[in-house]
Order: sequence, then structure tokens, then C-alpha cells
Amino acid sequence: PEDLFEINSFLENPHPFYDFCKSFSIDHCLPTKCHFFQAFLCKKGMVNRIYTQNVDALELKAGVPEDKMVFAHGIITEAACPKCKKDYDIEELRRLVMADQVMLCDKCKVYIKPKCVFYGESLSFKFYMQFVSIKWADLAFIVGTSLNVYPFASLPKSLPDSAWKVLINKEEAGDFDFDNEMKKHLFLEGNCDDIIQKLVDDVGWTDEFKQFCDEKLEALKKADEEKKKQKEEQKA
Repeated sequence: PEDLFEINSFLENPHPFYDFCKSFSIDHCLPTKCHFFQAFLCKKGMVNRIYTQNVDALELKAGVPEDKMVFAHGIITEAACPKCKKDYDIEELRRLVMADQVMLCDKCKVYIKPKCVFYGESLSFKFYMQFVSIKWADLAFIVGTSLNVYPFASLPKSLPDSAWKVLINKEEAGDFDFDNEMKKHLFLEGNCDDIIQKLVDDVGWTDEFKQFCDEKLEALKKADEEKKKQKEEQKA
């Protein structure tokens, strides 16, 4: 139910949301080929900004520098006071939630929540601050989106006419004009990971990209194993 993610409902009673969080975890989730492609392009110095509606922060796991990211709807891997925005330890919040306890802001005395945007909250300040940067783009990939949620869906419309707009999706979305040869609009239909791999292959980056992905995945698995080991040692 939407009430779980409605800010006023949460501030009145956080327990329904906290109970939901007990059965929800992204710790085991790994970045996809699309995430690694973003990090790969960043490494090559080809990315100005990445905007996302996703809140799982898998882009950061994949290796995208944080200063390149704009998480329009926030992230669930960090916690803060919804009123004064003071940061709190997400791991401590998780520990308290699993123990059926709550975390209160020591200043505002309101319940602490992950930094994802709830209904009734504004989008992240950075989203509006960085909005202007897309006007300098000469190429934009729009990947895996319905483009139905505003104001995020207005981003492609704000791109300059001189920029190529490439939609990678299972179906058409947004206000593109793919049949107009005068417009720099391109639709690549299919599974996003499959399309990304084809782009990589066509450019001649196949081996380089595979090595990049393999190294990132290996590092993530090692970090996960170390984290599990630390938890076991704490329990002992």
C-alpha cells in the first residue's frame, strides 16, 4: 500500500514501514551489465552526469563515481532525519528495526528513515541543481524506463536538439519522434543488458568491457565475504 511510503503516515507511525524493511534487503543484489556500462564509460571520461529514479544505488556498487550520480528519488543505502536532513548510520537503523525498535533524530525527535523519497516529499535538491547540466549533452542514453513519472520524465525534453537521444527499452516511451529523419532520435528495442552488450561489441570494447565487469564482480564478492565474516565474528 502507498501509505507505507507516505511521509506523514511514516512520521505518525513508522512501524508498518519498518516491518516491511525487515523482509526487504538489497545486500545480495549485484549490478547488471547496464550498471557496469555506466561505470565503464565514466572510467573512459565520457560521462557528464547520470540521472536515475532507482533507489538501490547499484550504480555506486558498479563503480560509478558518486559525483557523477543524481539519485532523483534518493537512496536506501543511507539514512537521515526527514526534517533536518542530519545523516544517521544506516546499519544502526537496520539493527534497531530488526529488534523492533526505532531511531529518533536527536535534534528533531522524529523517526529516522532511509534517504529514499517518500510520497509527499520533494525530489532531491541535487536533482534540481544539476538539471541544467543536461543542456550541454551531445548524447544521452535513456535506459529501461516508462518515462511516466514527472518531473523526472521531463529530462529528455530538456536535452538540446543537437544531442542524440537513444532510447534503450523493451517498448517505446516518452515523446520521441523515431520516424522523423530530421530528429536525432534512436530507438534500440530489446532487453537492456543485451543491447548494451551489442553496443560494446560494435564499438570494439568486448574484451575490455568483460575484464572490467569481471574485476568489479570479483571485488564485490570479496567485499561481501569480508562483511559476512565480520558479522559472524561479532556474533561469536
